[in-house]
Amino acid sequence: MGLPVQDCDWVVVGSTPDCLLKQGYKPVGHGFPVFLHPKTHEEYALARTERKVGHGYQGFETCYDSTVTLEQDLKRRDLTINAMAMTEQGRLIDPWGGLKDLRSKTLRHVSEAFIEDPLRVLRVARFYGRFYTLGFKIESQTQALMKTLAESGELDYLTPERVWAELEKALNSTHPEIFIETLYETKALAAVFPQVSMLLESVQDSSTSLPLRALALAGQQELASTPVKLACLLHSLNSEVINVIKLPLPTRFLGLAKMVSQYYQIALNVRTLSAQDCLQLLDSLDAFRQANRFEQFLKVITILEQIYCIDIASSQFLEQAFLQCKAIIAQPFIAQGLQGKAVGKAIRLARIACIEQLKLNQ
Repeated sequence: MGLPVQDCDWVVVGSTPDCLLKQGYKPVGHGFPVFLHPKTHEEYALARTERKVGHGYQGFETCYDSTVTLEQDLKRRDLTINAMAMTEQGRLIDPWGGLKDLRSKTLRHVSEAFIEDPLRVLRVARFYGRFYTLGFKIESQTQALMKTLAESGELDYLTPERVWAELEKALNSTHPEIFIETLYETKALAAVFPQVSMLLESVQDSSTSLPLRALALAGQQELASTPVKLACLLHSLNSEVINVIKLPLPTRFLGLAKMVSQYYQIALNVRTLSAQDCLQLLDSLDAFRQANRFEQFLKVITILEQIYCIDIASSQFLEQAFLQCKAIIAQPFIAQGLQGKAVGKAIRLARIACIEQLKLNQ
């Protein structure tokens, strides 16, 4: 595809764990033998097959003896484009038609064993979002299997950590909204992210949903961070709903999402506020102590201005108010002989006057 190579993984056929250990390979992981090369530190995994014995993506019994063939190993993978291998000399091994699907831009499951692993629903949705701009499509039978898997209840056995890992990767793409919409269309979103699923159920066409439109716009902006994208998606949820999300959201994601949820409507109408209320908003956002988070908040507001068709550049006004108020510091007032609470009061009054002047000039 002409994309940069991130890593190189090797499948070892006709060998055993003891054989690799004797050659100096370092064992890593659990459940099946994966080793690191003693010099290159690339991953070497023994060829293996799997048999479903329990629920979830961990409910497998793994066979990795020396009789397992490369073709058998590749058959257990999710998509045909991920079921190709190449020898060290460059010979392609493609028993399941991956190259043909790559050229036709088709995301197709390898075998019926696809439905044994619920994580694959999220992985296919993520691949679709990642390669959406290149024209890739999910093959109809594969999409049907994703829906079957979602309706089976197997997604309930995914750990919140695994779901969040896939969601965070999807947020890093330029089309994270495709990931969310695909999960919604295959009935998987209600199991892994019910709070967002309820948002989409409130509209006839999920693609017209304001949260999805905000996420799509954030995905197109190169400077939009993953916390900004998630906050755009969750902006219309109240903070109590965000608090009960079972995914292990890092503090920087959770804090920004709750802040946007609580204050985005006020921020979109900041120019209608009095100077005192505008300063109170900056204080509530903890802008003067958490400047980086405030900057992310402003990026979200910039995106929401476009989604809600706000003509007034609220984010620009709020940013200017912040920068001018931040420049008002204690030293000049101390030099005038003020002390203690009098300094704080003087700073506040000066900042209010500054915002009032800014409102007159706008």
